[in-house]
Amino acid sequence: MQVHYFNSKIMFWWLLPLKMMSGFLVRQTMPVCQLTLNVCSTSVRFRMPPIKKRVYTAQAVAFALDAAKRGMSIRQAAARFNVPAGTLRDRLRNKYGKDKKGPSSILNDREEARIVNWMEIAARTGFPVTVKQLRVSVAQFVRLTKKITPFKDGIPGRKWSKLFLRRHKQFSSRKPSILAKHRATVTEPQIRNWFKEVHEYLKEINMTDLLDQPGRIFNLDETAFQLVVKNQKCLAPKEMRHLHTVYANNDKESYTGLFTACADGRLLPPLVLFPYKRRIPAEISLSAPQDWGVDKTDSGWMTGQAFFQFLKTIFQPWLVRENIQLPVVLFVDGHKSHTTLMTTEFCTENQIILVALYPNTTHLTQPLDVSFFGPLKKYWQEQILKYRKKYGMIPITKPQICPLIKEALLNFTSKERAIRSGFMRSGIYPWCPDAINYSSLPSNASMDESNDSSKAMEFPEVKLIRLLESRLTIQQFHEFQQQEKSVEWPGNICDTNLFYLWRNLKITYNDLTNNAQEDNVSNNLKENQMSDDESDFEGFAEDEIDCRGKLPISKCINEKLNYDHYRC
Repeated sequence: MQVHYFNSKIMFWWLLPLKMMSGFLVRQTMPVCQLTLNVCSTSVRFRMPPIKKRVYTAQAVAFALDAAKRGMSIRQAAARFNVPAGTLRDRLRNKYGKDKKGPSSILNDREEARIVNWMEIAARTGFPVTVKQLRVSVAQFVRLTKKITPFKDGIPGRKWSKLFLRRHKQFSSRKPSILAKHRATVTEPQIRNWFKEVHEYLKEINMTDLLDQPGRIFNLDETAFQLVVKNQKCLAPKEMRHLHTVYANNDKESYTGLFTACADGRLLPPLVLFPYKRRIPAEISLSAPQDWGVDKTDSGWMTGQAFFQFLKTIFQPWLVRENIQLPVVLFVDGHKSHTTLMTTEFCTENQIILVALYPNTTHLTQPLDVSFFGPLKKYWQEQILKYRKKYGMIPITKPQICPLIKEALLNFTSKERAIRSGFMRSGIYPWCPDAINYSSLPSNASMDESNDSSKAMEFPEVKLIRLLESRLTIQQFHEFQQQEKSVEWPGNICDTNLFYLWRNLKITYNDLTNNAQEDNVSNNLKENQMSDDESDFEGFAEDEIDCRGKLPISKCINEKLNYDHYRC
């Protein structure tokens, strides 16, 4: 083919339409194009104009599909709702079968909805879920449901968790507030705010009546039983600079016991954990009482699986056996073993409301820590010393752990009174944030100022009613509560004077508390006008009055009897 050379300025504009001509002309003039572009030293790119995509919503597609199904033609429906006709045809033929793009997720929508619901409940009740806990819980869920998945070793990987959070954008990775100095930095407003949030949560689910029924309020916590008595004072010559005591067991050896108590003073069968990786020897299982729980973990400490088995095999059957009215509320600390998916779902199915105590305040808000574990440890140490005195340097073996704990519980004859005192001093039953000893908080600067509510707790009537309620039996306490508003005592004649004394003290206690709270409201309103920093406490006393559900002051005055006759 002969190549012709033309003027570049003339041929450049003349050759532009050649790209749009037939392939034959393009092939014939290609050398001329190359020559022309080289002479001009200009690169020309031919691009197609961008295709404008029609913008429409999923709601418009739904309306158009509904109109087409009712008899309207596809073209008319597409024009009316501004939706492509091809899209309507594909939807009517169910060409794609799903709305979202890409492959289907490993777990279906219903299964992921269960996980999302668990995460929301866990975050709301004080158990925020980490990404690792999410993967472990999903692995446990897949294993129990026997679902076939491509997960390696049955555990979802990082990519799955990333895509899961992308599908459920209501969750985000956030850092919870961390208390660096632990309990030393906890303040009174934080604890009071926790009481307020728990009451609001129970109010949302219409379960505030639980707070007035001690037989439906429970607390659960673990404690360690060490085989060596530490910090024991002994007598020795003054010239001895170093004093030692010898034990046959290791000073770091300990065993975990899980205890559950009811607000009415009852103690549930405990669970004792032993460090085993395979199975527990029969000698250890037979050494425990029949209704106790004996389980194993690799380290001997509480795990999510052990806690789940305790709820399933001990706690829930006990509720059924004792005919406890459901639902019940269970206060626990924020340990990670209490936050698994299967545990939360089991509690939901069996009407067990899990509530996490405020972090680093279990020494104030956990009833078992307040008044039960301290005396129990003293009786346990007595058993250790008796064993040492009897057997000398023979070490305590694992089959002897449960019998020693049982003996300590039998010697602890005031368990019922200590449990009820713990619930009262922690403010859980009766539901009273003022019952907590806030003076033990090092960072509580507000305790240096005059607090009318705290002063109300120092009245002799308040101390007397606490002492009286701690001496009552469970049956007497329940009967007194049921007849609190009665003018005359219909029960046992032997308890008549005791009932009138308790009721009068109760009325006086309500009057003192309500008056102190009303003074706090007025004081807070005055202080808020001077400082904006204390605006978070506005109206707090009124919320406490509502959540406690006590009698109004007018009724207390009308029903109040002469207390001076019973005063001692």
